[in-house]
Amino acid sequence: MPAVSGRRRAEDDKAASRGYFDGEAGRYESHRRWRRVLREQARALGALELQPEDELLDVGCGSGLAVREAAPFVTRAIGLDLSPGMIEEARRLALHLDNVAFELGDAEKLPFADGVFSAVLCSTSIHHYPQPDSAVREMARVLARGGRIAIGDSNPEQLIVRIVDRRLKRDEPGHLGFRSPDEIARFLDEAGFAEIILRRQHRRGSVIALARKR
Repeated sequence: MPAVSGRRRAEDDKAASRGYFDGEAGRYESHRRWRRVLREQARALGALELQPEDELLDVGCGSGLAVREAAPFVTRAIGLDLSPGMIEEARRLALHLDNVAFELGDAEKLPFADGVFSAVLCSTSIHHYPQPDSAVREMARVLARGGRIAIGDSNPEQLIVRIVDRRLKRDEPGHLGFRSPDEIARFLDEAGFAEIILRRQHRRGSVIALARKR
């Protein structure tokens, strides 16, 4: 019974997040409340140091800004999000790009074959995942051997982030809590990543975790 209850709670959390971001899709790249999130996404994308031969997957891509920014520098860029509204907006904004695509899907059950990407980005979204360790294992699965990953998010080691975290848990549907850098590093290690580096951005209250698949 507890396992069934846990699964039901996880699905409820995902449904809440999906509905909330469906409502935010149309203003995600224009409203001031999302500016910091978009800046953090850009920093995490830059940390991947993409190459022309890369095939990128952005997990929790939102309206696809990072995918569009990566497109001129990679062979292919794919975005995935749980929100149909976000995916619809992402596709609309990327109509002019022929090497990008967007898929509706769950980070904990990625709809891709093993080893098909060389780089994975997951920025400002892991705090929405009921089972972040499962999501990171899925990201490892779809990466080729030696592939790189960047996970960026707010860093609850900072007091202001912990205060914001409490407010978001109350006010933002599907916000489950920021993970500490050490937790993210553990998820990466357990999923089969090596060369794990944590870049703490103390003034910005954020962290970027970088790693390479063994």
